[in-house]
Amino acid sequence: MPGRGPPPSLRPGLSGSPAIRFWREAGEVGFDTVYALDFEGSRESGVVEFGIVGIGRDGIREAHTGCCAPLGQLDWRERITHGLSEERLADFPPFAVEWERFRAARAAGPFLAHAAAVEDRFLRRQWPTPGMLPDWSGAGTRVAEWGPWLDTCALFRGLAPGRESAALAPLIEAENLGEALGGQAARFCPPERARWHAALYDALACALLFLRALEARPDWTLWRWFRQSRPGSGPEAPAAQLGLF
Repeated sequence: MPGRGPPPSLRPGLSGSPAIRFWREAGEVGFDTVYALDFEGSRESGVVEFGIVGIGRDGIREAHTGCCAPLGQLDWRERITHGLSEERLADFPPFAVEWERFRAARAAGPFLAHAAAVEDRFLRRQWPTPGMLPDWSGAGTRVAEWGPWLDTCALFRGLAPGRESAALAPLIEAENLGEALGGQAARFCPPERARWHAALYDALACALLFLRALEARPDWTLWRWFRQSRPGSGPEAPAAQLGLF
């Protein structure tokens, strides 16, 4: 019996097809853009770099990044991981000055991240609440939270449960998205930050994975995308429950 190979890519292409139900229902509840976020930093340093990518039915629309002065000391492991130092960051403003950018983005559409609990914690440590805003999941309610989040890590655990890793880099490789990521990085990233563990590069990777997931499940409801993004919503979730949406 032949050995089992790696799971195939979910689907080729990255079209923003209007036939994808997510975008149709997004328009009905009042948004047309999803914002992929990534932060570099730690509990001690706070956010030292951010990346934010706007995604619409036509694909990646915009991207922004910036460095931030640390609130505390960076340890050596952080410096090796993200390649930033106190000396390089000393002349940048703190993350706190970005309030209007992130509050306005959350008011315009839902946030997306890879393992979103991490990004949510960074935001809540800086600003406990963005104020009362639409939850965007189709529930028709308002919440004083940065979520509910869309989460590519949780989504791919359910969409491709046979994968050995749900980390960003292995998923980009498994989905044959390396060339697309390189193209988007050349378009948006500072040349020295077109690398893993640079906030905008990682946010672009997350955005591309989300577009791939949308193509793989074009008939999923808006509500189901948010449901599948929650912890415990992978293949162990009851099939009857997931079949309702």
